[in-house]
Amino acid sequence: MDSDKVHVSLDELADVIAVVPYLLGFHPTLSLVILVINPANGAVTATIRFDLPDSVTDGPELAQQLGCIVTGNEASHVLLIGYGPGRRVTPIMDAVCRVLHGRHIEIIEALRVEEGRYWSYLCPDPGCCPPEGTPFDITATKAAASAVMAGVGVLPNRDALVAMLSPASGSERVAMRTATLAAHARAAAMLADPSVTGETWYAEGQERIREALARTADGEELSHEQVAWLGVLLTMIVVRDITVTFIDTYPADVLFRLWSRITRLVEVAYVPAPATLAAMAAYFNGDGALARIATDRALPADPGYRMAGLLQFALDHGLPPQAIGQINTPDLPEQLAEQVREHAHVIRPVIHQLD
Repeated sequence: MDSDKVHVSLDELADVIAVVPYLLGFHPTLSLVILVINPANGAVTATIRFDLPDSVTDGPELAQQLGCIVTGNEASHVLLIGYGPGRRVTPIMDAVCRVLHGRHIEIIEALRVEEGRYWSYLCPDPGCCPPEGTPFDITATKAAASAVMAGVGVLPNRDALVAMLSPASGSERVAMRTATLAAHARAAAMLADPSVTGETWYAEGQERIREALARTADGEELSHEQVAWLGVLLTMIVVRDITVTFIDTYPADVLFRLWSRITRLVEVAYVPAPATLAAMAAYFNGDGALARIATDRALPADPGYRMAGLLQFALDHGLPPQAIGQINTPDLPEQLAEQVREHAHVIRPVIHQLD
């Protein structure tokens, strides 16, 4: 949920629980969620989610990692929610609470949620926190009503979020294979032409990216041929990097829609660049879950892809987007143009062999 667009007053614990799926974009299961709270106004400033560890022996290590992330977000107050049965949630909740207390971070509330009920780890009064749990209806809360009125949707689980970046299959994959082979032939012909320079390739990359973003902003979808050609062009680092200059020009949802479509369609060898750009769009929009899914697409295709690795480091350590948000500097276009002028002889796309 974009806090700039939707404001929800969370007066009861059920409202807090109800808003979490909208903050994450999906309904969490077997998860530990940390809401970082601004004590001055009660606003949620960050949402951190981790899968519950499979073994209780992994709890202390995860708790220390979460402690570092919370501290990195300069948090002083947090609210913890564990999703799942007590045998899975309680050990990690106890470990996290110990770590956060040791770091002098105030825990406003610590809850466990399972099958339409919640339990408080902090409330000792059975009158308001019965042993059998407190039932709640997430659909009847103000958070859900506000989100529906604002047109904010939520996916059923994380798998549905993963599907947004999953590789295309069937006839679409066949069409992309054909388009990719045509893009290879086009690139090979240009590479064989001595009049085509690094400046030519850079200009072509910029033009195609501008065109793709404009079409996407207008609600159009790129053809398979356009996607395949962009996949080839994005193998050039300077072309990939010029896309950063459009962060302030187009809304995050337009950027993500373009890069996620390219990520889904291109052949595996061409995934790292668009998947990393999709991760960046999600990350700058405050959607850490989607950003992590995107880096999880980029790095298996190329474990050494540096920009994806940097984003994954930022996500692993809970760094806020502001920490790397200054990469789009006013002089970035000139810096890239200078790189092109100095290294024009090596600026060429990579034509990957297809499996």
